[in-house]
Amino acid sequence: MTSDEKAKKLELILAKLSHRQALAFARSLETERALGKASLPTEAILAALRPQLRQGQAPRVPTLCRLACTAFEEFLTDSTEPKRPEGRITRTVIAPWWKGVQAVGGHDMLELERSFRDHVASTDKVALGVFAETVHRAVRQWTETLLKRLTEGEGDPVLKAIFAGLNLMADLREVARILPLAELLRSGLDAVIAAAQGEGKARGRWLPELGPATSAEAARQYRKVRDAFGVDVGYFALALINRLERPWDILGLGRELAWRQDGSLVRDTEFGAIGRRLLREFEILAREIGALAGSAAGPLAPLLTTLERYAEASRALLGEGGFRRGSTWAEEVTEIRGQVVEALGAPLIERLGATVLAVLPARAVGAGLIPDQPAIVRGAEAARLLVFLRENGGKTGIVPGIQRNAEQSAKEIGRRIKELTAAAKNAEDDAALASQAEAASLISDILFAEDGGETPALQLKRPRKAPAGTAAE
Repeated sequence: MTSDEKAKKLELILAKLSHRQALAFARSLETERALGKASLPTEAILAALRPQLRQGQAPRVPTLCRLACTAFEEFLTDSTEPKRPEGRITRTVIAPWWKGVQAVGGHDMLELERSFRDHVASTDKVALGVFAETVHRAVRQWTETLLKRLTEGEGDPVLKAIFAGLNLMADLREVARILPLAELLRSGLDAVIAAAQGEGKARGRWLPELGPATSAEAARQYRKVRDAFGVDVGYFALALINRLERPWDILGLGRELAWRQDGSLVRDTEFGAIGRRLLREFEILAREIGALAGSAAGPLAPLLTTLERYAEASRALLGEGGFRRGSTWAEEVTEIRGQVVEALGAPLIERLGATVLAVLPARAVGAGLIPDQPAIVRGAEAARLLVFLRENGGKTGIVPGIQRNAEQSAKEIGRRIKELTAAAKNAEDDAALASQAEAASLISDILFAEDGGETPALQLKRPRKAPAGTAAE
């Protein structure tokens, strides 16, 4: 068998294991590897087990590298895009960073690895925790040396070869900045998550919202880090943002912490890191909207979901407690909103109207014209988007185009719905007409007021689960 065939066969065999069996097997393999006693093809087996381990959110057996990475794991991301949000470090930096640290650590690193194997073998969690602090101190010093040897003069050619062509120096610098703060950042974030768990507002280490007790603890830990590290407290805020499902919720702490929103976007201000990160998150939303709106054949439901987040973010950033009006921060938000206005222009609205009309025949005819189910789903998604845009377009400058195009489409949609409904009543045994009428009923329920008025274009319903604010508040 070829190596690919062997890998496929291995995947098929391991896929039959239960989550519990897969976890037990993986932990056994990783423990043997950590102790230097691996006798099986560990990497190939773990790769095959990875889908089951992820699904079960399995805790991993530490390696020395994994133990070292706990110092900055709250900042890690799978993204490899060149311009990452502030407070994010791509995971791809780990392998070259660790290789560089090993080269710098030399004999001391070998001693650390031997000591690590002793701790893994003893399974003493308290002792392992103390050892982790030793590891973090060592890698902090080695990382500083690594960065210096890479950047001084022409740089160390051996170390430069490790990072050549990877475009990871910015990530390496972030690792070096975070390592000295790591213990206080980690303990502070743990305290915030514990408070959220006490309020029942945590999902693992994710925070769907900041309750009163959680906000109070976050403010307390923020002040603690600020007292110790000054403006570098921004890294604590960034670590917290990385745990929030809605990054802009961080602004709720602003009043208690008396953040000064300086007019500049420079790095060295206490609010600087927070503001720049939120602007970047908002920019990412705008870019996603542009890509989704410009895809004629793509699904429409993701566009609605992204628009809902955009509307919520816009309200938070420019509403009470958000960026001060007239500030550089608010001007940046306005500029980004302009990109969204452009993406949601008349061509998109016309396409949405055409997508809805495609579900409804121009004339009520029966046999052979049963609506295609995917087309009905897409038509319903387009109808929901039309409603959302009309209700949330408010002050963005989108509304005139939406009103004009949506009303034109709605008149024709209303005419077809009435004709199909009437025809279906007069031909109850016609399966095609019944299906057409059912599709018409679905679209009507989304688009029009419950009373079925004579001017459906003016009675577009508010969409279900619409966000509380508008996109331009």
